[in-house]
Amino acid sequence: MSFHRPRRSVRRTLTPVAISWVTLALILTGCADVETPVQPPELRESRLTEAADQPLPITVPLAPASGPGGPAWTLRDEFTSMAERIPGGFGGLFFDDDGVLNVVLQDVGQSGAARAALEQERFIQARRVGPRGESFNPSQARVTAGRWDYARLHAWYRELMRALPDPPRIGSINVEENRLFIGVADPGERKVVLDIAARVGVPPEGLRVDVVPALHSLSVRSKHRPVPAGVQTQYRALGMEPHCTIGPNVTRLGQQGFLVNSHCTRAFGEVDWDNLTHYWQHTVNKWYESPRTRHMGNEAIDPELFPCDENWQGCRNSDAALGLYASYTNPDFGRIARPGSRNTDEIALDANDPRFFIIQAMGWSLGGEVLEKVGRTSGWTGGQVVFQWGPNQEDGGCVDLTRGEAPFATLRCQIIVSVPDAPRAAARGDSGSPVFWMTGGLNVQLRGILWGMIGDCFPGSDGILSCDHFVASNLGGVEYDLDPDWNAPLQYF
Repeated sequence: MSFHRPRRSVRRTLTPVAISWVTLALILTGCADVETPVQPPELRESRLTEAADQPLPITVPLAPASGPGGPAWTLRDEFTSMAERIPGGFGGLFFDDDGVLNVVLQDVGQSGAARAALEQERFIQARRVGPRGESFNPSQARVTAGRWDYARLHAWYRELMRALPDPPRIGSINVEENRLFIGVADPGERKVVLDIAARVGVPPEGLRVDVVPALHSLSVRSKHRPVPAGVQTQYRALGMEPHCTIGPNVTRLGQQGFLVNSHCTRAFGEVDWDNLTHYWQHTVNKWYESPRTRHMGNEAIDPELFPCDENWQGCRNSDAALGLYASYTNPDFGRIARPGSRNTDEIALDANDPRFFIIQAMGWSLGGEVLEKVGRTSGWTGGQVVFQWGPNQEDGGCVDLTRGEAPFATLRCQIIVSVPDAPRAAARGDSGSPVFWMTGGLNVQLRGILWGMIGDCFPGSDGILSCDHFVASNLGGVEYDLDPDWNAPLQYF
């Protein structure tokens, strides 16, 4: 699998700026049943001195991680590039509520030429796989009128994000409404954004600014051998034993590994080999058991933040880390656990068809597509990729979100999925869930890894915090964070 790679950006020295918005911005969903409080800086020392799991074997990557990366080539870059080639003032693509592909054009009179040009785009061709691949047929796409092309919107977005004193909770380009969207914490911050937007030249009709709620960072809980994606794992941190969900199994340079959330490690954005995060499946070993009973492996690569215009504390393209399996653990490659039913809170596996099969991987998702996830707490849930929540949902598969827990990094080009017809979209413990698109039957196309939740949040019947939208990192961002130099590509099946 290959994704477009941008040129390396020039590094800049970061100047600290007072942060007011981010402290409430994101709550991680996928990683723990226990609440994860924001840790003050003075607790960092105690983290480092926590007793290490010395008796356990450690798997070291054959090649170290690349140095700090930079911004990945995202859906925004793809649409900006396509705007140069597609006639009619290309404003982007999205799926509407009928599941029909829409193309936004400034000049709808050039619809025929635009559809013909879209047929030649690799972005379209790569998605025409399986029985549902026909949904990416440009000849059947609806044409929606837009006032600006995507390149203009992207330029405004970059200028606005550079000018803001603090990162907003949410930032994105809304393709369907042909405008920018910024989500802030309170009305005072809304006025700040509007004033700065006017100063940098963004017209009022080209921007929507709303006050939005905070984001939350986040089973299929039995022991599984071989180990598929989507089942429970557990680790030790700060005297607790939080639950997370195992992400897709991968091979890197011939070594067997798995994806997890970076917030499901002892330290976000670093690997401390003196205080390493170990993972068990399904639960941490009892004192009287051999490590081989449940121990599955350890973290190996967790990229640090990179400098960015949006946030002086830094950015990442994903909330993802790479774990490596111990030699005695047998992974189930290309498989995702399959509960018996969708959007029902069912966690028991289907007796006849207990696995989904990964047949392809895709870097970026479009607004309006229907994506699925399997996690240890809420099971198999799925819904439409949206831009935000509430009565006026908008499209978007490329949303910048700022974490609400230290480090207060901005994660670029994330996915928000609405699951309105389920008891809950995601809950604590679902962190790391594989996110995928159904191509037909039991075959799926891997799209990313879940890390958060947002929207209407409440304690579930089991007392675990749950929400009606889940948040995920696009697979393209995951791959770029883990391998910005493309020296050790990941294989999923």
